[in-house]
Amino acid sequence: MNSIATDGFNLDARLKGAIQSYWAVLESQGRKQGAGSGQKDYGDRSKVTGGKQMDAFAELLQELLERCGIARSDMYCGRSTSLPGFYRPTKDWDLVVVVEGNLLIALELKSLPTSFGNNSNNRVEEALGSATDLWKAYQKRTFGKSQRPWLGYLMLICEEKASCSPVTIPEKHFAIRKEFRDTTYGQVARAGGTPRKASVSYVRRMELFCEKVKQEGLYDSSCFLITDHTAGPSGHYREPNMELAFRQFAGSMMGKALGYMKARNL
Repeated sequence: MNSIATDGFNLDARLKGAIQSYWAVLESQGRKQGAGSGQKDYGDRSKVTGGKQMDAFAELLQELLERCGIARSDMYCGRSTSLPGFYRPTKDWDLVVVVEGNLLIALELKSLPTSFGNNSNNRVEEALGSATDLWKAYQKRTFGKSQRPWLGYLMLICEEKASCSPVTIPEKHFAIRKEFRDTTYGQVARAGGTPRKASVSYVRRMELFCEKVKQEGLYDSSCFLITDHTAGPSGHYREPNMELAFRQFAGSMMGKALGYMKARNL
């Protein structure tokens, strides 16, 4: 990534711009949802179902790939990202790179701005299913002559009270794993109260998820970013885990692209 720092690309500023774009699109969707039909999604669901929020991230990643020698015509977003699976016919990714018939890169770019309970579970199940399906399809040579592709997962989550508080959970049969246990477990919730059974916050859950899918090899790299409603629109974000930082994520992706292009030109 040093070459990016010396040629004026300014990755940090570009990432800040992607965060700003995310919030601008989110607010626009919240205003426009239901304008034609007169019906809005329940609560803030329109901000999750509207799509397009992560387009600036896709654009940033495409520009980085261009610097590795990948042509724009080999990068696919929107309606052209469908890949065949093994357990289902197809799956739409957020960014796909196919060079000369070789599946090189597939990316999932996701966010959690609201409704953290249902949406965090949906994101986890979706990401696990997508990776499992693609790797099995690759094992069965569904992608023809392609060598092992690079899979990436990026998660942007909103920091607020609902996403940062411990989550009360039922444990009727077995205890949850210790890494998911809230550190205040066993303390009384209030004077005279009973001990609560709680897991870590949704922010911490998603961070652990990004760690695990990378460590277990489901994704070659993952990125975890935190933003908030107050400072986010100005581009503010946090990276609590440097192993999941955007620079590391982008560098891993670029390494795959550069390796392929160099090997092709030998």
